Amino acid sequence: MKLRMALTLLALSIPPAGAQHTAAVTGSINGTVTAEVEKTGLLRGKKHVIAFGSVSGQVGFDPAQPGKASLLVVVKTADFRVLDTWVSDKDKIKVAQLTRSADVLDAARHSEIRFESWSGFRPDGVAGKYRVPGMLTVRGRTQPVELLATLHGLTATGTVTFSMSSFGIKPPTAALGAVGTRDEMTLNFSVSAVTVSR
Repeated sequence: MKLRMALTLLALSIPPAGAQHTAAVTGSINGTVTAEVEKTGLLRGKKHVIAFGSVSGQVGFDPAQPGKASLLVVVKTADFRVLDTWVSDKDKIKVAQLTRSADVLDAARHSEIRFESWSGFRPDGVAGKYRVPGMLTVRGRTQPVELLATLHGLTATGTVTFSMSSFGIKPPTAALGAVGTRDEMTLNFSVSAVTVSR
């Protein structure tokens, strides 16, 4: 399975070539990570959207030595809100319960979704653009991904789409299979670091 993540890091001032710049971020990050899954069958065209409330991470980057760069993004799986506008409040509670359950994110046993890269950023031929190989962990299962990153800052936006079944998630169904869920989950990132050391 090939997973692709496109991430844009905005607002990080890149110094002149050869200058030293290392941004280390720890603790909470302002912003959100949302997850989307599309429905099939009778509800085709609809999608469930949840917004995670606890996101933290760490980044280290020196443009003079991108091969030594690192990036970590951590999302707490139990802390989220259902954003669906097409279901009732009662059904939102059911969606949240199913998402946290052992059938989907299994939040009781696997409290985090993580993206980790410790092998450096690889220049992609255009100033400020890099390929960032790393590992995505969902439900305790880890798969390799390659992040396509444009570095301008410590605010990050982007997406990663992956097969849920490859992480042990069986796409939910209802109404004797008349309502289903696509075997893809998309994570959307929009986060800004609040603690920076240089």
